[in-house]
Amino acid sequence: MGIIQSEKFPNIKVEMINSPSEKTWLWVKECTLNTVGKKLKSSTNSVDFEWKKKLLSCEHSPIRELWFGFRLNIPYWVSVHLVRHHVGFNHYVQTQRNDRQQKYDRSLAPQGETVSHIISLNAQALMQLAHKRLCLQASPETREVVRLMCNEVVKQYPEFKELLVSLCVYRNGKCTEMFPCGKFKSNQSNTTRVSVNPELTSEEEQEIRKAIKDNGGYCPCAISKTDETLCMCKDFRDMKEGKCHCGLYVKTHVKD
Repeated sequence: MGIIQSEKFPNIKVEMINSPSEKTWLWVKECTLNTVGKKLKSSTNSVDFEWKKKLLSCEHSPIRELWFGFRLNIPYWVSVHLVRHHVGFNHYVQTQRNDRQQKYDRSLAPQGETVSHIISLNAQALMQLAHKRLCLQASPETREVVRLMCNEVVKQYPEFKELLVSLCVYRNGKCTEMFPCGKFKSNQSNTTRVSVNPELTSEEEQEIRKAIKDNGGYCPCAISKTDETLCMCKDFRDMKEGKCHCGLYVKTHVKD
């Protein structure tokens, strides 16, 4: 374990500072067996990898006994995104009070000011965090924080490898977001792919997303608000290739 600095966002640092031991996994198995009237054999000193993977995959309640802890150095507004997750989470965020720190004036501090954030979460909460914040509709910066967290977990606990993914991947391509990014969306053919415009910077992408949100989910380039202008708009859905009106999405032809 060590401090991992994001290459994409230098002001983001992640360090895993607490994680479950094999003794904790034995406790998890003890709890699991108890639910079916059994006890862990006294000679058992480790838990099988496949059993761990199966228990995590089915998300049975004993996995909530597996706790992870991370120290994050992240922009304040990213910290705000994370504290919205509360079931199975504990958050310990550095204060911005003027009488407790002298780095800046709280009343004048920008949202991008770096803050220290310790997050403690159980295995099920970690999986749910990954499902929501690895989604391409999540903020790129928040997605990067969670990606680094998940990478650190998978390095030491490979049983999590196929579980710490976005929800659409977890559901084999089914997306339930109000405004899908189009990762698994096709236009009447498996040879058409919809994705976020790769030419956009993260700032430009967020500016367009904000404009859509401020417009009630409708294309900010459209005059009227109808089913046809609800993002993704009908013009783009019917398009074979090209960019949508606002430039957020692009549709490309994929050769077999």
